[in-house]
Amino acid sequence: MNITISGASGLIGRRLLKLLAKDGHSLTALSRHAGTNLPPGVRLSVWDAARGEPSLDGIRDADAVIHLAGVPVAQRWNARVKNDIRESRVAGTRNLVQALSRLPDEARAAETAGIRVVRMRTGIVLDARGGALPRMLRPFKMGVGGKLGSGKHWMSWIHLDDLVALFQYALANPVSGPINGVAPNPVTNAEFTKALAAAVHRPAIFPVPAFALRLLFGEMGGILLASQRVAPKAAQSAGFTFRFPELAPALAEALKG
Repeated sequence: MNITISGASGLIGRRLLKLLAKDGHSLTALSRHAGTNLPPGVRLSVWDAARGEPSLDGIRDADAVIHLAGVPVAQRWNARVKNDIRESRVAGTRNLVQALSRLPDEARAAETAGIRVVRMRTGIVLDARGGALPRMLRPFKMGVGGKLGSGKHWMSWIHLDDLVALFQYALANPVSGPINGVAPNPVTNAEFTKALAAAVHRPAIFPVPAFALRLLFGEMGGILLASQRVAPKAAQSAGFTFRFPELAPALAEALKG
């Protein structure tokens, strides 16, 4: 299968490229950076998602396109950052869809008939090499980790290996529509904090008050306290099996890396 991936230099994109390369797929990466380090055999097409459409050379022969490009959400928010986050996703998706609509080959016919679309909604991705987990680990390694606010808000999470396997599953099976890329057992922030402290053999006795989060992260602090108890019903109904359904084993495996 010919597969094009945008945002291929990010945490999810890098792991997904490696997994799909092992399966023997022909891969093209859409990336802002011409010097992006890619696995052997992966083609590179330079594209800044928010600034215009990708080159047709990067998508012309694609049997599937995985769109991961976007400005990271996990940073201090201000008006400029919020605009950049929104534009990188809304404008980036619009630019990609417009480019797909211009293809003169069978992909155009597929669009007319209805291109199969899967909208993956990801939770907190667990991997020691990137994403939210390294930031969470720092205070615990210093012995000052603790729950956020009251700790009662729900957190939906997923191990990186399960997430990329879910993308792989969606490519190979006739699923469509929204799919929650989260493990089947969400936890409260207090439970997550306890499990993370145990995984690194550190105490978790210094709660971070809500006002401090807002001072540190601006509006993003409110997002950190938002409660989302999300379940992967669509993924499980489609037959996907999670390798890491429970938090403690998922953290142990993630921290090996």
